[in-house]
Amino acid sequence: MEVAATGFNTARDYVYYEPATEEDNEACRKGKATPIASSKFYFGPGFRNSPWNEKILKLHARQAQTMRVNDPQRWGVPDVKENYIISILRTIVKNYQEDWRRHQRRPNETEEEFQARVEEYEEQRQDKTSKTSRKKSKRETRMATVVKMIKISLVKERKDGDRNVAINRAKVEAWEFLQELLKRLPTQAMSSEEVSDRALRVEGVLTIVKVHKILICPWRHEKIAKYMEWVDETGRRMKTNEQWLEEERAYDDDLDNTLHISGEVFKLLKLASKSFERDDDEAGGSDDGDDEEAQQTNGGGGDDDDDDDDEAQQTNGEAQPPNDQMEEDDIR
Repeated sequence: MEVAATGFNTARDYVYYEPATEEDNEACRKGKATPIASSKFYFGPGFRNSPWNEKILKLHARQAQTMRVNDPQRWGVPDVKENYIISILRTIVKNYQEDWRRHQRRPNETEEEFQARVEEYEEQRQDKTSKTSRKKSKRETRMATVVKMIKISLVKERKDGDRNVAINRAKVEAWEFLQELLKRLPTQAMSSEEVSDRALRVEGVLTIVKVHKILICPWRHEKIAKYMEWVDETGRRMKTNEQWLEEERAYDDDLDNTLHISGEVFKLLKLASKSFERDDDEAGGSDDGDDEEAQQTNGGGGDDDDDDDDEAQQTNGEAQPPNDQMEEDDIR
């Protein structure tokens, strides 16, 4: 939601913002001035307790509530109190003010010092943005790998039938657990990478190379790091594992066939099967094979639906960790 009617939506947009004056804020404090929703925020001394800003935030909170009530879907969020919305907006505006303040020249600061400080901050911000982008890409790659392995495991389970039931089911559940884990871990929970120069001697020649160092979030459980290693290694193996690629295609082919058959086709098949039954009865007999085939057709591929239901139940339920005794190869 746009916090101020300025067209600005991110802290970065507020670098060159022209805030309300201290006179506006003081007049509001004395009851001599009242802002409207489109008024500029006050970013000066006493910013955190500014009555001017609080009135603007209250107007935006009420505006948001009105917009949500007018939406048939209610924005897809539960009802909350006005103070809850104001607290969220207050945090957003605080971030805006901090970025604006970093780009303001300080007292007794020369122009050269000001430019150097801003450039240093921009470099740090760009570095942070790059790290976030790499983490996001890493999370998306891991999620894609897990989804593919769920497909492959389901195909293997279907292919084996009554053989290796416990092992195949354990593999499916293990990968579904990893899928739930990745859904719950935010982008910032992915390990970050830092690049530094290091001098290495290659064939007797001293060479400067780029070295990537992996930094694991200190609050993550050590098992999560192991799980992510499994996923990354599986993703690399998947590119050259012909059996996995074939099983993944088999899953997608089954899904395509299911999607391409519409409900109208099933109605026609049902009517046709009844017509065949009448003709067979009049002829004094019926072909058991045809009846069995018609029943299978009317079922619409029940086995595939059961697999999909199982997958949905696993995804919607609580994420349970795989067996601690399970080794890396057990889930592949």
